[in-house]
Amino acid sequence: MARGTMHASNSFMAIQSLLIAYATREGHTRHIAEHLGQHLSGRVSAIEVCDCARAEWLNPNAYDAVILAASVHNRQHEPEAIRFARRVALANSRAHTAVVSVSSAQMIVESAQAPARLRALAQRGARELIDSFLRQTGLRPVSTLSASGALMYTQYRLIHRIGFALFARIAGLSTDTSRDHVYTDWSALTRFADDFMAKIESPESRSPTASRVPL
Repeated sequence: MARGTMHASNSFMAIQSLLIAYATREGHTRHIAEHLGQHLSGRVSAIEVCDCARAEWLNPNAYDAVILAASVHNRQHEPEAIRFARRVALANSRAHTAVVSVSSAQMIVESAQAPARLRALAQRGARELIDSFLRQTGLRPVSTLSASGALMYTQYRLIHRIGFALFARIAGLSTDTSRDHVYTDWSALTRFADDFMAKIESPESRSPTASRVPL
């Protein structure tokens, strides 16, 4: 599902419209966006899930809240995610925002087999990726989350498959290149979504303010 609208059964919610925009290469971040949409569909009246690359016509001010999920390649978030976030920031949108950064760095952080020193370096790297993204775009999200992605071996070119297999060996992840391996913590995503909604539905939430979910 590249784009769709979900409707809640509840007659009224404080947050009535939510845009979940995603930027992806191999498709896994789209699954993350759809997971968030499905989870929140009973809480928000209308949810739009849309690829950033096809979201040029969307008006951020038309939504009460925006969640942006973006994958990272070569230590940069996808360019369409950067462009979209800049649009949201420049529009001075009334929408509360949240950012989900999907990276291999977080996969190392959550790998029990990775050396402790490597996990610490990866945690710092994952935090720097989000900080860099916010500096590049001027976006001031209510919440941010660094999320593990997936090793999509079956979709990589040979040279990339070899490179990711070497990365996986160092990080204590699967080197079986015959299939894909998902490392996303779906429960953490659900908790993040619930925390974000609780923040913006609270009486104190008059306007978007910056804060961070710990990495």
